[in-house]
Amino acid sequence: LIDRLYLNKRPDDLTPEEEILADLISHDREENGGLQSFVRNMFAIIEFDAFRKGRLISQDELTWYSDRLGKSVVDGIQYFVGNGYPYPASDDRYLAGIGAHIAHLLRDMSLDTADGFINIPREYLEAHGIGPEDMESPSYRAWVRDRVELARQHLCEGKRYLDGLDVLRCKIVGYWYCARFEGVLDTVERDGYILRPAYNERRKPSTQLKMAWLGVSLTQRHIASSLRRSS
Repeated sequence: LIDRLYLNKRPDDLTPEEEILADLISHDREENGGLQSFVRNMFAIIEFDAFRKGRLISQDELTWYSDRLGKSVVDGIQYFVGNGYPYPASDDRYLAGIGAHIAHLLRDMSLDTADGFINIPREYLEAHGIGPEDMESPSYRAWVRDRVELARQHLCEGKRYLDGLDVLRCKIVGYWYCARFEGVLDTVERDGYILRPAYNERRKPSTQLKMAWLGVSLTQRHIASSLRRSS
């Protein structure tokens, strides 16, 4: 369907959900741009999820999963929030999105596992003789610790990319997205890398205040940086 829509061959019998996709693609004026990346990568992830329920996935699949999600999210933010601006195509462009997805999978690990979606690689489970449900075992917690560290590294490097953007609103949204999952990582660390069934940090008043202050401080830094460049 995506291929047909990009060839301007819109079917007449679309469902309401498909109409949303058709409407998005009909407004895409950029060849191989951010919107197409958002659409194709997001639907590749949806397709992957549709067929992986009840089976173990490999480390390569898990890496592909986070890479695709990170690319979709970052290109989506840059298209929907800051469209029409040139964005640097550097190696760290998608790291914030990848780091956020690693944290996202940790946040949802308990519920996903109960629903048959296993987010820890098959090779690790087999090498340590544990199952997906053994979340309090030392080996499982060691894997969670490594994922937390990797997520933090990607988020840190990704925010350096965000700092270099000229579009303030895109920078703020990117930082907010990172902060949302950094709060999850903080809680996972405090819990000794034992994952909870749910994380409600973003609903706390303290989190809302932190987000508001983050927006203010980023705006101040952005203005100061712009003034230095123009002087």
